[in-house]
Amino acid sequence: MPRQFIIARNPVPNSRLPLLLSLPLAPRPLLLATRADWPVDKDLYCHELTEWPEGAEVLESVPVISCQRRGSSIELVLNRPQRRRSLFVFTANKYGNRLVFWRSERSMRATRPGVRAPQARGLDGPMRVVIDTRERYPWRFATNPVTVERRRLPVGDYGVFDGDELAAVVERKKLKEFAAAAVNGQLALAMAELSTMPRAAVVIEGRLGKLLSTDETRVRPGWLLNLTAALQAAYPNVPLLFAESGPLAADLTYRWLSACMNLRRAAHRGRSASEALGDVLTDQGAGGGPLFAPSQPAITGLLDGRTVSREDAPLDQAGRQALALAHVAECGAITVAEHAARCGITSPTASKDLHALVAEGRLVAHGRARGLRFEAAQTS
Repeated sequence: MPRQFIIARNPVPNSRLPLLLSLPLAPRPLLLATRADWPVDKDLYCHELTEWPEGAEVLESVPVISCQRRGSSIELVLNRPQRRRSLFVFTANKYGNRLVFWRSERSMRATRPGVRAPQARGLDGPMRVVIDTRERYPWRFATNPVTVERRRLPVGDYGVFDGDELAAVVERKKLKEFAAAAVNGQLALAMAELSTMPRAAVVIEGRLGKLLSTDETRVRPGWLLNLTAALQAAYPNVPLLFAESGPLAADLTYRWLSACMNLRRAAHRGRSASEALGDVLTDQGAGGGPLFAPSQPAITGLLDGRTVSREDAPLDQAGRQALALAHVAECGAITVAEHAARCGITSPTASKDLHALVAEGRLVAHGRARGLRFEAAQTS
């Protein structure tokens, strides 16, 4: 039998805390009395009980996915579509009396929780990526061999299935969303739920160094970096992966999900994770051929007498410019958007790369705004 979160009616007449809660902690359940069955507009005060009152009528019993004590709080994840994740925070008043508050994701939006921080490549052939239907503007994986399916995921925004089992998931956050969720406590709840999966990660669209910028995060410099480190230490099996841009984050997600599936399939064949990683490092699969297939045809170009390609070109400016020149030689022209997508960089960085080639006399710009394109300069 799975563990149950129990809500019952308090048999004490005219009580200001008419409901009872039982959290399945080990070695004994935590018993509380409160006034509502879920925190909505604000946190709920809970009174600790020493024993379950006789005559309490059970109103609801919900299967529990995870119920873990972490420091001064208890994280609860329920197995139901809505009202799933919540947090029980233990604190004290000025007299030293212990208090318990029940918080949900919705109630956290109105107040910060009382928590402080302590001082690729892909598979052989296309991969099916399932995108959660609640993801409003999903990544398209335009440069990856991916087939996309939209359906509801129990956790995360992007996932891959091995048969009927969700094998790996990724939670997507933009940098400001990541900062807000980390500060108000929602990210800790999400990572607690992700930690119950076989493999899970959080991919953040933004640079780690931006967490030190008050313009981006609206919090004291360094404090958010401390909080990020604390979250990673608390959930070591849910890595926080930072990517510079949206296209790079999508590509990183694709490669990470691919690696998860490779490790899973290696385990099915009785091979260890270190052996599977050795295949990646040597680019050799179990069948003697490449374990990973490139996501698009190789693009090559010459830079200072050496050949570079999309698969091995460095992500410095010189390497990106060599790929741009190779594209122009093959297709006749390149746009800022095409260069950004191929190299996984932002549009301003792509524009800077191409205009630098114009200044060197190697490309010529034609058009304006969205019609701007770059062609090879005519040599006399």
